[in-house]
Amino acid sequence: MNAITKRADACRQREFMGSFHDGTIQADGTPFHLGTTECALVEEALRKIEQGKSYIIHNPFPTTALPVALIASYAYSQKPSIPEGGGQPMLVFPASSRGYLGEIDNFHFPTTTSAKNNKTPLIPRYPIDALSEQSDRWGVYTANSGIVFDHESHDASLGAMFVDLQKPEWSERMFDRIEEFCEERPDVPVIFYTNEMGPAAELTEDRIGSRTLHITNDVLARAPPAESALGESDLTTQERLITSGDIEMHQFPVTDEEIGPLLSELIDLKNRCQNRDLAYIEVARVFNRLMKQPFKPIYWSRTVGANAFYDDVPGYINRIERRADNIDSGSDLLYTYARKANEVQGHLNDRHVVQNTVLDAIQRAGDDDGQSRFVVKNSAERDALRLAATDTGYAIPENVRIIERADVTPMPDARYVFLYPPYADDYVYEFPPSTQVAFIHNALWSNYVRKSAASATEKISVSHNSTSIGRTGTVGTVEDHVFDIDTLESDIEGYLRTADFGGYPSSSSSSGGGTGVEADTGSSRNGYVFQFSNGESRHFLPESIVTIYEQEKARISRKKAKNVSEGEVALLLDSVAGDLYDVLLDSAHKRETVRQDEETVENWRGVLERGRAREEMDYSDVVDALQANGSNITHWHSVRAWEKGRYMGPLDEGDCRRILQIFRPELEGVLLEQIHEQVWRAMKHLRLLHRRMGRNVRRAVEAEFNPATNAGFDGDVNKHMVRNIARGIERENIIRIDSSDDM
Repeated sequence: MNAITKRADACRQREFMGSFHDGTIQADGTPFHLGTTECALVEEALRKIEQGKSYIIHNPFPTTALPVALIASYAYSQKPSIPEGGGQPMLVFPASSRGYLGEIDNFHFPTTTSAKNNKTPLIPRYPIDALSEQSDRWGVYTANSGIVFDHESHDASLGAMFVDLQKPEWSERMFDRIEEFCEERPDVPVIFYTNEMGPAAELTEDRIGSRTLHITNDVLARAPPAESALGESDLTTQERLITSGDIEMHQFPVTDEEIGPLLSELIDLKNRCQNRDLAYIEVARVFNRLMKQPFKPIYWSRTVGANAFYDDVPGYINRIERRADNIDSGSDLLYTYARKANEVQGHLNDRHVVQNTVLDAIQRAGDDDGQSRFVVKNSAERDALRLAATDTGYAIPENVRIIERADVTPMPDARYVFLYPPYADDYVYEFPPSTQVAFIHNALWSNYVRKSAASATEKISVSHNSTSIGRTGTVGTVEDHVFDIDTLESDIEGYLRTADFGGYPSSSSSSGGGTGVEADTGSSRNGYVFQFSNGESRHFLPESIVTIYEQEKARISRKKAKNVSEGEVALLLDSVAGDLYDVLLDSAHKRETVRQDEETVENWRGVLERGRAREEMDYSDVVDALQANGSNITHWHSVRAWEKGRYMGPLDEGDCRRILQIFRPELEGVLLEQIHEQVWRAMKHLRLLHRRMGRNVRRAVEAEFNPATNAGFDGDVNKHMVRNIARGIERENIIRIDSSDDM
């Protein structure tokens, strides 16, 4: 018996869980069925809570069942009327949009027809707007959006907490407040739940020092095969799919022999343009529009029309030609690429073999008795494919649906056909939604899809097959194109780290371990000489990074030397310590990641600073421009604080995007969203990390004046970081700043 089965059996043997397992507890008239994996996860979480330990669950598979099971199981275990029920309340920071709070509210006994017929709720739930509103009454207290963290007024008992990091408010804006509350209540275990290991999850993992439970397909595969059950969740359905051992993934790479020479030339031109970083984004986008979509380019153009979020091939070609008009070196290559792309577009509008193959497959699926789901990326692609079918005289059979990727759910008896090459990190490879999953795509992507599928399923039982389709739609042997999928779309971070989206060389990196600081030796190089309260002076270059400690807010900020003011408190490192991150972060990988994030944020600030200078705008002008684009910002001081590094950046991610829109208008559509996403992620990571560091600096200061304080460092407090701060960092007031030019 493996660990999953043992844990599940132990969960089922808990007396209070009997009501879930025997169908006594229902949700809207349907038994709330817990599968083997869910039972094992509930058992593990309950054991952690009983041991007083916090825990992270990383589940990339989208499901509401697991949060419901975790919250409801602990809450019900504390019900005062059941044996050993401790009556302890639970505090939950939920992802309300996921809908699982309603599922908890809908629990009822079979003697009542629905939750509204209960005399009292099975699990009472109390929404709260402030921590102080929580009482000692048994039940689940759910934090409303905008909850007030009035820690000093919170004195109620608390058995456990559940924090859903899927909600941006909890993983971004309020994360440091939640983290601080957890640190103040080290005796209260917390279950952190996330669908991705983002900044908040990674920082939490580092803080609590606990091994994260990653839910993968091989975890689900450890459960014994089982029959379908009434009321089973989508996670249990996925478990049943994987344990069946009958999954088949079939590729249908499609090749048009007549476009072969054109395609080879287009690929060569694309690579040459991108190797020289000529209109990198536009070149990639027009290529992917031509080579990935399962219909003629004309149908995409007719569908998206005036939709500003999407671009079509003619739009990208025009943009490439405009780029060529404005450069000297490389213009001929861009013009040649644009002409070749236009030629390929013309061929595909005349004869699109992938479209023909897809429409034929849809018609053949109508001859089967089973249900088929043909999957496209989004609603625009769905509409374009329907337009293609209508235009060419095809009807969509009744047992066939064309759906968006977001609507894919586990359906063992349906056949799923993906009409594009999903990226390697798409969970469809790891969690196949049916026993029959197929991919129809241009043969260019054969190796990528094959490797992605094989890698994701190497630990479970899946058969992989491939049938090559020739120009006429008949099975034949064709030469496979060895071509890696465009790295830009699957790794925009890598692109941002090598290309400056601000339009200028980056200036945030400097010598000296990233600090750009050196002891004052009387050098006359341009820069600043900081005089400190301890009598020491140090020379900084204008772009050097200086770490400032804000005692009243218990946080740090990292500024360029040119933006530091007299009277601020600097954190000075021992001369051998290098950079702040060398002292506070114990992993070289973590230090490198943080520095890369700083580079990304500094790049964004450069967009603001240089854009303002170029357009001759003062800070009030920027506020006006932001408001014209829908911002709620009112004070110009905020814009100055973003630019100077006083604040990490906007609290509203929309303002982060708007700065790019105002000062880099050529960044549009999906590209704009991708760059904004990476900048915003970097800001979130640094903001959370700096607040944590600030709290630990405060602890080090307190411990300095009261050594007994160290005894209170338990639970989740990073004692290693506090110790390093006390040993390797000095806090000194900046009493004067002189320009080295004047000395």
